[in-house]
Amino acid sequence: SAIRDAEERGATRRLELDLDRAATCRRRRAHELRGIFDARAVRVRRVGGVQRPLERRDRARLDEYRGIALASFPRTGKTGVQNRMAKRARGEILVFSDANAAYRSDAIRKLVRNFSDPNVGGVSGQLTYHVSGEGAGTSERLYWSYEKFMKQRESDLSSVVGANGSIYAVRRSDYVEIPEDLISDFVEPLAIVRNGKRVIYEPEAISAEDGSASY
Repeated sequence: SAIRDAEERGATRRLELDLDRAATCRRRRAHELRGIFDARAVRVRRVGGVQRPLERRDRARLDEYRGIALASFPRTGKTGVQNRMAKRARGEILVFSDANAAYRSDAIRKLVRNFSDPNVGGVSGQLTYHVSGEGAGTSERLYWSYEKFMKQRESDLSSVVGANGSIYAVRRSDYVEIPEDLISDFVEPLAIVRNGKRVIYEPEAISAEDGSASY
């Protein structure tokens, strides 16, 4: 496939990255991606928080990560901004994440490799929880163990019903703009499947989050 051939040549891919909220998280994610993809191809957007014009210091914080583009939008929610960023995107694959998620160094490559199949329109990665002690985090981890089992079975049969919001990718040509009041990581995969493409589960593309300390 064209994607696999490009990877074999050592080429890097354009990447549209969806990140939420904090500037420190934007900087952390940009740093993580420098060694994975061409930094000139990474776009970062923010949602929520105090709405204000982009300040010079915001851009200065990203200067050290060459080519990282920071975009700001009116308060519209995650789905609304994803719709806007999908229209701006020039890359072939869109990757969506959360600010509190930490990707393994090979996570995005593991997502992208599945698009060598032209019938695949989306790929959901695996979310894991870091848990210390007992409490709500333990319950979250138990729930996600079951959720991962179900996603794998759905993927083996046909397509997953819903993606992990912290780590999933969509072929830009298959992205479906959905109403802003809907949960994108649930409805977007369903819309892609409705249009005749598969959304599959990639358990080797791993994102980790800290478990909740309390209920």
